[in-house]
Amino acid sequence: MKHKCDVCEEDFEDIDPNLQTCRQCQRIINKYNNGSKKRKTYPPSEVKWALRNAYSHKENDNVYFKCEYTGIISKFNDNSKTLGHFEEPFVLTLDHKYPNQKELVVCLNIINKMKGDIPPEQFKQIAILLGDFFKQETNKKIEPIKSQTLEMALKDICSLKK
Repeated sequence: MKHKCDVCEEDFEDIDPNLQTCRQCQRIINKYNNGSKKRKTYPPSEVKWALRNAYSHKENDNVYFKCEYTGIISKFNDNSKTLGHFEEPFVLTLDHKYPNQKELVVCLNIINKMKGDIPPEQFKQIAILLGDFFKQETNKKIEPIKSQTLEMALKDICSLKK
């Protein structure tokens, strides 16, 4: 029986007439619905919403999504293991877009770890400041005034979230 996945909207076949989600997308939903001690669980409807908004394409047996913050296209890890800070930085995870709110987004593991509980607007400002700071030539000594400006701007941004 043919079905249309309610996440990726790709056609798939299965004998169960009640299926709404393809096997690849359902595997990701299940991962976040059956959490481990370290990983939080999320309602399937919220996970589906985040996945729908980030869907990119399917290739072979893999489904790819776009990171909310960088636009980089990647995939979720295939096992149920919770990723550490530096493990598989370009594998996708789910993140609360705003601290203590329901809205989930898909993002790279490294970005999720860097962002922490910083709201996306402040995180974007931090990323831009850091990018500008590191555009300087690496063989020159960093000017103290630029370092102090960066530090003050980061403190201002981070104090807004309290």
